Amino acid sequence: MQPSSYWRLHQKSSLQEIEALLPRDYRLHTLDSVNQQLTLLDSYDWDIWQRGMLLFRNGKQELRLLQQDNRCLATCATTEEQRFWWQLPAGELANRLKELVSVRAFTPKHKALLVTEQIVVRNEDSKIVVRTTRVRIETPEQTAQFLKLTPLQGYQREYQQTITALVTLNLKPVSDFGLQSLLQETGLEVNPPQSKAIFKLQAQETAETAVTRMAATMIQLARQQEQGIIADIDTEFVHHYRVNIRKTRSLISLFKKTLSAQRLQQLKSSLKTIASQTNELRDLDVFLLDQDFYRHLLPQHLWPGLEQLFHRIKRRRVHALQKVVCQLNSDTYLEQLNHLFLTLQQAPDLQTKQAQAEIKQLAGKKILAQYRLIQADGRGIGADTPDDAIHELRIEGKKLRYLLELFRELFAKETIRRLIKYLKGLQDNLGNFNDYSVQQQFLLQFAQGKNISAEQLASINGLAAVLYHKQSVERGLVVQNINEFINQEVENLFQELFHPAPEGIKP
Repeated sequence: MQPSSYWRLHQKSSLQEIEALLPRDYRLHTLDSVNQQLTLLDSYDWDIWQRGMLLFRNGKQELRLLQQDNRCLATCATTEEQRFWWQLPAGELANRLKELVSVRAFTPKHKALLVTEQIVVRNEDSKIVVRTTRVRIETPEQTAQFLKLTPLQGYQREYQQTITALVTLNLKPVSDFGLQSLLQETGLEVNPPQSKAIFKLQAQETAETAVTRMAATMIQLARQQEQGIIADIDTEFVHHYRVNIRKTRSLISLFKKTLSAQRLQQLKSSLKTIASQTNELRDLDVFLLDQDFYRHLLPQHLWPGLEQLFHRIKRRRVHALQKVVCQLNSDTYLEQLNHLFLTLQQAPDLQTKQAQAEIKQLAGKKILAQYRLIQADGRGIGADTPDDAIHELRIEGKKLRYLLELFRELFAKETIRRLIKYLKGLQDNLGNFNDYSVQQQFLLQFAQGKNISAEQLASINGLAAVLYHKQSVERGLVVQNINEFINQEVENLFQELFHPAPEGIKP
């Protein structure tokens, strides 16, 4: 038996037109019709769509995750206020969305009315000879409709007659009509934002030209996060904003000898001011994102005090967000940015050897020098090394990570990927060590606050003790992770990929 076929109907195609072209006494009958008001939801980055799935809110009460073939993967009752996976009832849908969107919110992207009609073709004896499904999707601006024909055993001739009727009406067959294609027919445009900077670097362009262009690109990426911060959609907007500003500051600092003294000072001053504006908000966000983690570190009898602490932090976050929003909307902030872009867009001075150097050559030299710095510092770290030295090594590791990511366009991608993977092992260890230290200091600030209850203080002390233990565990892994990163195999990879530049150009 032939497989089903799919057809695109004209916007104003009617069943009567099709029926008129069928054999005499054949009729089309609608057995069932279902109307669904659909709201398509996705993260800012379209993570769900890009994984071949769709998240719909059906009316206001149900959330459904569908595969491309319209098969339902998971569903649950919901409200419009629920925008994160952790706000949903525990179950399959929450688990899948945790993996798909992580800490990002799922927000409305498109709204449409979906009408699904089950229709049959009956012959002169009123027997069903062909089954069809008409799907119509409507928005205020556009309508699209499709037809699926399904043949029945013993009625191949009637199936072919129905197809002939469709062809006579100049209707075109399509491969399928899943919900993704239906939505795009009604004007949905899926344009995932650029998540990582693409610089299109040329190996031989002068370093000063490349560095200022790269800095301007990253500041533009940071600015794309501003509306999400202001609307408080999710915490990732602040995070990505800060990452781009931080990478820009690191780039300017590491390549400071490519810039004139005046230009360098102007850039450093402006970027420092801009970066500091979101410090408190991000610290509060990071702590609140780990609420479940902290709960599981403590026995349940300490949870009431912990909940009180979370409530205090949420109140402080409201004020911190208001402060950031005011800053982003201020004339002073816009003036800072305009001044920053004007500084970056100035014609290159090319005053120094590094400014005139080819960017690939200089970048390779700096990456290799940064790795050797980590090697030298790492070899001096042992069990009795002060914590401050560990924190300094973490900072140097972050600089190397930024260099590898910023200039990966210029070097062998697979080797860069391997180097970043090696570095990530050390960074995760040093990052955890630092995070546990920062979290203890964060808790200490709240412990010294006014009107703190005995329950809160007990929870804070308990949590600080657990975090101190976890920090000690990470501290014990530092030497091992350093040695794994500075071993001969990794050193050879760095040496082969970033061989020294000619004499006369120092990193």
